[in-house]
Amino acid sequence: MRAFTSTELSRMRSTQDSAMQDVCRIGAYRESMDGYGNPDTSSPGTLWTYGGEQICGLQHVRPRETQASGDVPLIDARLRLPIGTAIDERDRIRIERRYGEALPAAQVFEIVGPVQRGPSGLVLGLRLIADGSGAPLE
Repeated sequence: MRAFTSTELSRMRSTQDSAMQDVCRIGAYRESMDGYGNPDTSSPGTLWTYGGEQICGLQHVRPRETQASGDVPLIDARLRLPIGTAIDERDRIRIERRYGEALPAAQVFEIVGPVQRGPSGLVLGLRLIADGSGAPLE
């Protein structure tokens, strides 16, 4: 099997990006330290700093295990992002618009498993942690 040419990759990425109809913000994880140099998790909301709007493609899935066996988390959705997006497995995703329309309240997801890189974009497994109602889901 031959490798994709740079022109083919560019066209695939352009097609993928133009098909993303949702908007999210990536919450970059940052660790704050307490007076003793240990991670300070006393106020979890301050551990993620949300950046600017980012195009994305959200696909809700029936919750299922990410591995066939073992104690593994379930995923509630998959997210597509453009290939050059800076993302870390500890980051969070806040979905603010679906199909071009603002949501009444943003949905917040945590990333489950490694970020998968394909030829035309990134794919993430997500678990819903806040549905916008203000009540925690756990």
